[in-house]
Parts: sequence; structure tokens; C-alpha cells
Amino acid sequence: MKRIEPISYVYDSENPDPRQTAILKQVKEYCKIPETQPDKDTWAYIWQVLRRLSLLTCWAEEANDTFLLQVRTQHFSVKQVNACCRGCCRCDDDVLKVPLAYEPVPEQGYVSGKMTLVIGGHLVTEVLDTEYLAEHTDWETGILYINREDFPNLLLYRGSCCCLCNRDVRITLVYNAGYEILPVGILPTVCALLEKVDTDTSDNCASAMSEVSGLLKRKKVGNVEYEWDTSDDSAYTVDKLLAELNTLGVLGEVMVYSRCSIAEPDEVTGEVI
Repeated sequence: MKRIEPISYVYDSENPDPRQTAILKQVKEYCKIPETQPDKDTWAYIWQVLRRLSLLTCWAEEANDTFLLQVRTQHFSVKQVNACCRGCCRCDDDVLKVPLAYEPVPEQGYVSGKMTLVIGGHLVTEVLDTEYLAEHTDWETGILYINREDFPNLLLYRGSCCCLCNRDVRITLVYNAGYEILPVGILPTVCALLEKVDTDTSDNCASAMSEVSGLLKRKKVGNVEYEWDTSDDSAYTVDKLLAELNTLGVLGEVMVYSRCSIAEPDEVTGEVI
């Protein structure tokens, strides 16, 4: 399947991304944003809100990641536990189980995959076919199963599963995962944060914009052009957002969509694809 790149914070008014158009329509209608407000400005606010929420809910690993549908890269390492020893008849499991960090689009989300390990002092790489990955994924549990017998040269020792000499196997998966549109349950939070961001940026331009860590990457006021730091993944930014969400009373609603290990929602109100 084709890589779906992260949705951009840049809005091209002449040739907008269809995903941006759909989200703009969704947010404008729900939050009752005046039609007179330019889409370019509205999108700048929306993207920064989505980015902050993605950081808080552990969906963001790279600079432009959000919880929306996009390509993800996952690295997984597994060590063969049985060392070569005399009379060894115990084997590792016949199957390598890889829990997926994200939930890919069922049966078509995989972009690529590979398995690498060192054999005899040489790095060996085996490409994993995307159809194989899809067929061997349990979509309900989010676990990929790789059969040893399907890769005898890498995962078996001299034709058997016994005595694998502590080989380290590294599995790299690239797949698309995330939400196609904004979950309905998170829209009230988006509206509240949009209003707060709009208020914060209407008074003292320099200080307010710095406070929200580069809401607009740069802004010209008169003959002076301001430019702000775009590193929005600091602990301060996340802590500040946590405080704001607590004040708004919507932290629980946001954490329903979290993939952080500490988040254990009682119910699922959106569908990850």
C-alpha cells in the first residue's frame, strides 16, 4: 500500500490536501467558526491543537506526527533464547509474535517490512512481503505472527528449530495507522482549545505566540517578522496542555484516544483504522 504522509501544517489555498478540507469542514461546522475566517488561518490553529493532543496521547514520535491516518515505522527486537548445547531438544516457539505498536489499516495498511539479523558475522536482511504480513496479522488482537518455517535460513538452525545460538532478530515494519477524520468525541475539546488559542494570540503577539510554541511558524507585524521555535515536544508544552485540559474538564475524554501505556479507557468511542 502507498505511504500516507503526515498531514501538513501548511495549507495551500489553491491546491489544498483533501484531508485538510474534510477536517476544516468538520471543525468549522461543529465549532461554528465564521465562514469569513480564512481557511489558511483556521488550519494553522487546528493543526497546532491536533499536534498538542497527539503529543499528549502518545501518537507523535516524529516532528509532524499526529493521531490522524499516516505512515508509522515500528522496530521490534526478539532474541532466540536457546543456546547451542549438547543434547538440546528444547525449541523456541514455532512462531515469532510481534505486538503492533499501532493498529494498521486491516489487510492493506502495510507499506513494507524487513527482518535483519547477523549470521556468521554477516548482516542478513529478508524482505517481508506485505501480503504475508497482512495474512499473518490477527486484526482483533493487533499481533503479527511470523512462522519460523517460512524463513528457514534465518529462523531455523541447520533445518531445525533447536539450538538457535542466541541470534538477535530485528523486525522493521512500516504501515499506515491512525484516524481518518477527527473522532466526534474529541470535537468539543478541539473547539475549546481553538477558542483559547485564538484568544491567546489576539493580544500581545510576540509573548502570546511564544507561549503556544510557534502556533504560526512566523508572522509579520508591520515591518517586523517574528519567527518562533517549532520544537513543540517539550515536557513543558505537554504539562501545560494537561493543566488546560484539567481546567476545561475534558482530560478524560481526550485520554480515551490515547495509546500511552498509562491510559486504560473503559470504553472506545472512536475507531482506529
